[in-house]
Amino acid sequence: MYTVAPIAPVDGAIELPDCMYRVAPILGSSAETTGRKSEVSTSGSMSSAGSVAALEQRQVATIAQLEALQQEVNALAARLNVALPSLPGSSSDQQIVVHASPSNPPRSVVYLFRALAQQLPVSTRAYLHSSVKCLPKELYSFLRTVPSRPSNQALKLFIVWREVDGDEPYIMVRSHGAGAAQCCVRGEQNIGRYLCRRYLAKLYEGLGAMTALEIDGAISSFYLPLLVSTQASSKERAAAMKQANVALGRNAYLTGENLSLADLLLYALVSDQPSLLTANNVKAWAKRMAAIPIAAPVM
Repeated sequence: MYTVAPIAPVDGAIELPDCMYRVAPILGSSAETTGRKSEVSTSGSMSSAGSVAALEQRQVATIAQLEALQQEVNALAARLNVALPSLPGSSSDQQIVVHASPSNPPRSVVYLFRALAQQLPVSTRAYLHSSVKCLPKELYSFLRTVPSRPSNQALKLFIVWREVDGDEPYIMVRSHGAGAAQCCVRGEQNIGRYLCRRYLAKLYEGLGAMTALEIDGAISSFYLPLLVSTQASSKERAAAMKQANVALGRNAYLTGENLSLADLLLYALVSDQPSLLTANNVKAWAKRMAAIPIAAPVM
């Protein structure tokens, strides 16, 4: 922009560096690597391909040693009949926290928690958020019917009573991979899908790909139109129950001869609305559902 006279006299030209430091490229041709090897070695930097390969070999060897050590520890624990403590963040230390509104208790979640308790040790606890001024008495025992076996390896099942948008319950789930963040799973049907995919495959995708599609179809056709949040008309609600009655005329359950997530969702809904139990096949199905331990009354 402009020229100023030097403050101190300078003899000769000053050479300024054009970079902070030099390293050999990790990826590149052998000629490039060879040409720069002498320059890099003088600055004490690592050589490229050979060092990376050596580092990979060390990592593989270390992982193999850790796996062998884990097998030895597991074998020793089995011999001594000792239960190993769970590690933070492991699957045995998982927590499922359901946020729900007292005006819309998620009964189907209790059914699924009971199913979980049949195959895993679980512990349960309920909390009251400050947004709720008064909790109905019947909700104080909402999770007491879930068999609880507290231990270090128990799956922790929590419910937080609070005011939520649209009265729809939700859970926060941490995604996998680098930069993992939490995402919201909203609605009883989606919470049910998550729990079944992770723990209770026998109620959903474990029944087969085609049956899983039929379960999704049953949820969309029979369950969703009956939700208050969908604001369906009385005709649409009646049509949904009519379709369910036809399906139950062919099979013992909504999607076949096996109990599924669709049955638990619909039964949780109609058990709170007895006026929907008018058709004969639906009535017979409701009696079968009432005899299933995990679908016993919640409140």
